[in-house]
Amino acid sequence: MSAAEALRAARAAGIHLGIDSDDLVLEASLPPPAAVLDALSRHKAEIVELLEPGRDGWSTEDWQVFFDERAGIAEFDGGLPRAEAEAQAFACCVAEWLNRNPERWSAAKAVSALAAMGISAPVVRPMKRAERSKHLPSDATRESRTAKNQFAFQRQMNGG
Repeated sequence: MSAAEALRAARAAGIHLGIDSDDLVLEASLPPPAAVLDALSRHKAEIVELLEPGRDGWSTEDWQVFFDERAGIAEFDGGLPRAEAEAQAFACCVAEWLNRNPERWSAAKAVSALAAMGISAPVVRPMKRAERSKHLPSDATRESRTAKNQFAFQRQMNGG
């Protein structure tokens, strides 16, 4: 289990993590599972580093919140299936990372940096037009165009 996976497991167990100097601070309403505490203990130094703000001023936690918010908006407001919503959210994270790190970094560097924080591009199978219409609300023309732009970005990222 990596440090990013330990962080995800802690969040899933209802643990809020913070840092105080070099110490990892845990808050939970219920006693956390021993396996999660063990993983946090094994990866403490890496987790503290992930929770500290980077050069761009955002911590791993900030990036995860940004990703989750974008995925939620695309899924619930945009009517996209979860996998497509996450793909769109990931593309938003790449664009935001590039905006916050303007020193001529490539999109590949952004993908690598996000992956190190546990945010990676989901695998999405293309939907047929009939399937797509089931998921898009009738007034989702703008969201549909945005999704098409995001898929074009993903094809470009994958060399296609």
